[in-house]
Amino acid sequence: MPSASRRRLGRRLLAAALASGVLAAPLAASTAHAHSYTLKTIAVGHVYSPGMTDGGLPIYGALFNRGSEPAHLVAVTAGDGTTVRFRRVSKDGEVSFLDDITLPPGKPVSLAPWGPHLWITGMTPAPELGTTFPVELDFGEAGEIEVDIVVESTPSH
Repeated sequence: MPSASRRRLGRRLLAAALASGVLAAPLAASTAHAHSYTLKTIAVGHVYSPGMTDGGLPIYGALFNRGSEPAHLVAVTAGDGTTVRFRRVSKDGEVSFLDDITLPPGKPVSLAPWGPHLWITGMTPAPELGTTFPVELDFGEAGEIEVDIVVESTPSH
């Protein structure tokens, strides 16, 4: 697990990338899996899963609210037979589930192992490395957007 200083550095780099618009428009990268999305004032960066672990499928990525009011990720739909929850693992390894994920205005939110992230159960068959699958992110009043989750052992960018 990254140290607090590494997490702060990562958040600063993410904020700089978001502020410069890198994650706000489709990315030009050497991999075919590079992608980002925009829904009104909400930017969704590259979202990925390392594959099945501990009975579930974690989803990581970057979210950024460019608006002046907080936004909320209130639900996620991943297909028939699946359950998607907002999960958090504490420094002590305690797992808890959240009602939503709040996106404060002007601050990046990392969906990451050390913070809130999506947790999908019931997906059969389990997606294999190198594949993608769609999920729909519901930001309440801001609307809904479908994004592709890339299954990769480490993020490609």
